[in-house]
Amino acid sequence: MGHIQYTSRGNFLVHGKPKYAKKLAMLAGGTGITPIYQVIQAILKDPKDKIEMYMVYVNRTEDNILLKDELDDWAKKHDQLKVWYVKYLMQESIREGGQYSTGFITDSALRDHIPEGSSDTLALACGPPRMIQYVVQQNLKKMNYDIKDSLLIF
Repeated sequence: MGHIQYTSRGNFLVHGKPKYAKKLAMLAGGTGITPIYQVIQAILKDPKDKIEMYMVYVNRTEDNILLKDELDDWAKKHDQLKVWYVKYLMQESIREGGQYSTGFITDSALRDHIPEGSSDTLALACGPPRMIQYVVQQNLKKMNYDIKDSLLIF
């Protein structure tokens, strides 16, 4: 988006100011995967970049998951990337063997799949405004994230 740039090895520029992280909590909703995907891609291009990435990706149905095959392949090949999918239409049946949960994202669900907020952890989020405002921000606060300083919204 221009206001957030990943420069390398845990270093970001946010509105021209440097930020650093050893761990990333990545929260994407639907097509909001696009900037998150670009950050993952940039990190994985550098074999010396060891930043840990924990992604929760929310979609209406399994069929709506963009780039799923590539994300799953990256997660299999790179221990530093963990991916969890959330389907928020609860009436859809769950396919066996997938890494999914259903329903809305709660702080307890996030605690299972992203790191607790800390001085060396940044959260990256992109998705529908209601998801960011009511789900991401509220639940990250409960997990000790400083919303003004450690949450980067694309």
